[in-house]
Amino acid sequence: MKIQRFLLIVLLPIVLNAASFGKNKVQYSKFDWKIHPTSHFEIFFYEGEEELARFASIVLERELVRLSSVIGKAPSTKIPVIIYANHSDFEQTNVILNIIEEGVGGFTELYKNRVVVPFTGSYEDFRHVLTHELTHIVQSSALKGDVTSILPQDAIYRVPLWFIEGMAEYMSLRENPETDMILSDLVYYDKLVPIQEIWKIEGSYLMYKEGQSILKFIADKYGEQKIGEIYHKIGFIGGFNEALERVVGIDEITLSGEWTVSLSKRAWNNAANAVEVPEGARRLTRRDKNYTYNIAPSVSPDGSSFAFMSDRDQYGSIYLASAITGKLTKKLIESGKSRSLESIYIMEGSISWSPDGEYIAFVSKRENRNVINIMNPYTKKIVKQLVPPPHVISSPVFSKDGGSIVFRGILGGKADIYTIDIETEKTKQLTDDIYDDRTPSFSDDRIFFASDRPDSTGEWKYGEYAIYSMSPDGMELRNVYDARSRETRYPVTCNDTIIYYLADYSGRTNLYSFNLETNEEKQLTNVMSGIESFSLSNNRRMLFSMYMKKGWDIFSIPLPSAGFTPADPRVYDIPYVAVDSLDKPVETTEPGLRFSPDFAGGIISASTNQFFAQAYVSVSDILGNHRFYLVTDYPGNLLESNLNFAYWYLENRTNFGLALFKEQYPSLVWYDMLLNEKYTGGGVALEYPLDKFKRLESELYLYSIERIFYEWNYVKGEWVPFEDTTNYIVPFSLSYVFDNTLWGYTGPINGMRMQFTAAQTMAFTKSFLSYTYLGADMRKYFRIYPGYYFAARLFGESIRSKDFAKLRIGGTGSIRGYNYLEFTGYNIGGINLEFRYPFINQLSIGFPLPLEIYGIRGALFLDAGYAVDDIESLRVFEDGRLKDINMGFGAGVRVRFPYFVLLLDIAKNTDLVDVSKGVRYHIMLGSEF
Repeated sequence: MKIQRFLLIVLLPIVLNAASFGKNKVQYSKFDWKIHPTSHFEIFFYEGEEELARFASIVLERELVRLSSVIGKAPSTKIPVIIYANHSDFEQTNVILNIIEEGVGGFTELYKNRVVVPFTGSYEDFRHVLTHELTHIVQSSALKGDVTSILPQDAIYRVPLWFIEGMAEYMSLRENPETDMILSDLVYYDKLVPIQEIWKIEGSYLMYKEGQSILKFIADKYGEQKIGEIYHKIGFIGGFNEALERVVGIDEITLSGEWTVSLSKRAWNNAANAVEVPEGARRLTRRDKNYTYNIAPSVSPDGSSFAFMSDRDQYGSIYLASAITGKLTKKLIESGKSRSLESIYIMEGSISWSPDGEYIAFVSKRENRNVINIMNPYTKKIVKQLVPPPHVISSPVFSKDGGSIVFRGILGGKADIYTIDIETEKTKQLTDDIYDDRTPSFSDDRIFFASDRPDSTGEWKYGEYAIYSMSPDGMELRNVYDARSRETRYPVTCNDTIIYYLADYSGRTNLYSFNLETNEEKQLTNVMSGIESFSLSNNRRMLFSMYMKKGWDIFSIPLPSAGFTPADPRVYDIPYVAVDSLDKPVETTEPGLRFSPDFAGGIISASTNQFFAQAYVSVSDILGNHRFYLVTDYPGNLLESNLNFAYWYLENRTNFGLALFKEQYPSLVWYDMLLNEKYTGGGVALEYPLDKFKRLESELYLYSIERIFYEWNYVKGEWVPFEDTTNYIVPFSLSYVFDNTLWGYTGPINGMRMQFTAAQTMAFTKSFLSYTYLGADMRKYFRIYPGYYFAARLFGESIRSKDFAKLRIGGTGSIRGYNYLEFTGYNIGGINLEFRYPFINQLSIGFPLPLEIYGIRGALFLDAGYAVDDIESLRVFEDGRLKDINMGFGAGVRVRFPYFVLLLDIAKNTDLVDVSKGVRYHIMLGSEF
């Protein structure tokens, strides 16, 4: 969105040159919100979420008491908790304006004390995220007091991010199999980051998990209350090491050593009877450090090929490879670039082969819902897209006759099992309750699935799964095997006699079998880390993805037949909140429209004879649909104050904006002549997103431009006006924007972005200024090798006007090697080419200020451009030299700081015969183009 651009209205050439890119947050649905009030919370929900609201109220009220006892003071005002029924709805939230990707499980917005969480089908995951985000609220309240304060306070920012997020994970999970697996893997392969260096992985998933483990170690050894004490000490004195010494009497290096020893003992004890890789397994993929996932293998019925998901090319993709050698055959699809394949949910994706081996089925995101794609993997053609009623779909599996697909769907806050007929596209819902039913599969005459529905005693312990089956019409529901674990999933039958499935009874997810005739259970693998998913071929060969060395790889092994008796289940101390029933009706109220500040700030300066003040404030409603922005100043005279006001309405698919402004720009034309320009007016803007990647933009302004010329009167000793003119301008613009780029630390690294703009003024009288404008900006990014990228930009602009100055080009942002905006013309354009590469991995500075900077990147560039009045007169060469084309080249570095990127370029210019003697330096704060 262009909220910042729309907020500040400046001169025409600057407005039209300020390309606005970015992906779109599309409002596909309009939600009818209700509030379920509790003693300490306001739970926002909409139709179909009554059970979720009830569950959230129970969990939040109980957990607030527990968290406050450890961390400190709870907020004095009610906490808004906004619940979405699924992740697709969650991605539409306006509470924050950032694009929300599939990996975001929830967030806390601390200025207004808001928690925003989606339901993903699992009540245990829902409990975990609610408690995690509530921890952040209590953390902020404990240090800042009233967290609704719009003025930032320093205390919470002194606490390291790993401690903040580690505490949230510890308080919501304490310990869990996934964290155990990840930390053990770091120990096995000597990749554990010590506490004093944990800032090196700041923001990563490993930081969350290491932080959780460190906090659990402190709680186990020194008591859970010490976590809160350390947290408060950090907030008030700054620095984890000093706070640690004051609270428990040791420094962070000692703590890191003790924590590492404890982890190592535990990890190697767990690995004593386990293996790194099952005997006889053949590795089919070999991931490197530049990507994470080789996952969701699905072997063809004849066992010759397998399809799998991977992020090896940065975007989530599906590949076809040999099941014998692992050699890649082809890339089938690449997600994240188009409307019909926004995402394939690589972290929880799955693929199924049709029984005849002709097709594969997988789920992708299309706009606000999921679809089931049926693809011919040999032609790479999607032959059909099935669109069942649930907006969220996972685990599609072909039936034995290939005529239908069973899948898990989330609708109305419930995760149930469905089937869809491929030919008629009719959907049948087989289960309908609050329990989490997942990973279904077909046998010859039944459907098997994992579920956390109540056990034989009637007790519902959500998040603990057992294996169930039912007939294909949803009848005859049976509990096949009631042993439960958090990771029981993917029950697959072989000859309708043996069920193969995954479970984590021992703390590691391994393959198990259960004989339906003898009721005998066997553990078939015993890996040190964990198996994510598996697939069986008709020739009894198994492919599986396994976590190893901070990522997932795929292995092949003959289906194990011999096994051993499973070990005793390992019990994890997870802070479970018991819920008896969700049937009780929830009390509701209407949310109304309530506004409060998002942020505010300003500056004041004064001297003997001068006073200046500036203020800015942003105000919005609780859901973020109505947003107001105001920037104003007071330069000592109210009549000379500047004012910029903007309003955006974001609840519908079409975003509507309104702006009002009064700006003046005094400038010294000559030593005794002054020009004061005043811009007064307003405008409206519309943005219509076609999908996540494409949108149309339109703007209409009406404003006046008053130019007052002053001359210095030497007798009176003051400026005296001698000319005053006022003109009006009514510009209308229409733009098309496309952006599917992926970003790195310093700018885009893959994908494409483009913008095309046309603008025309409407002149009603002679006092109205006029122009016609056309502009285009196209950028493409290529990944050459991990860390090495090539970027290309092609741009051009043209203006026709007797009232406005020519367009300008040159220097930073266009043609480096020349002065800033050195060239003018009614037509400008150019090309920028950059090769971007790693330059310095780590820079350590000892004096005068100790500083370590990581990831300094380099760039080699070539720029060329033109500025001419008549495009037909453009001449590239004359006498063997460049004539109207201005070319520059050089090198630069890019350094990432916490809030900005520093770009430093050194450039020369050339006409392809001579090269400039000196160099020009270009410095910019902002991302690479």
